[in-house]
Amino acid sequence: MAKKQSTAIRESNARKLFRVINGLFLALVCIVVVIPIWNVVVTSFAQDKDVMGGVYLLIPKSFTLKNYLKIFNSGYMRGFYNSMFIAVVGTAIAMMITVPLGYALAQKKLMGRKIIMRLISITLVFDAGIMPFYILIKP
Repeated sequence: MAKKQSTAIRESNARKLFRVINGLFLALVCIVVVIPIWNVVVTSFAQDKDVMGGVYLLIPKSFTLKNYLKIFNSGYMRGFYNSMFIAVVGTAIAMMITVPLGYALAQKKLMGRKIIMRLISITLVFDAGIMPFYILIKP
């Protein structure tokens, strides 16, 4: 009788070690990223007396929604709504302009296609923030 050959490829010891070290490293990176975010969430629900003194909270000592009521009753929400409006309207306007322009530029027989592409490419090179950046680093 002939032996059946296994179709599964055996993993080398070096590869197994790499996978274990890689998994541990990625778990460490996840912990480093998630713990500060968790701390912010827990602190937002904690009472002021529990947060004073620079205590790093991973488990809430108390629970209150008072901090959120302060935010909703203050002027911060107006700025948040303005930012959301600008983001949504700006994205919608950008999509209404760029989608038809992209379709038109995809046509090989479009007159002036090279000139339009060069004008668009120039705007990519010269960012709107380049002048303030130049003024900032100018000696």
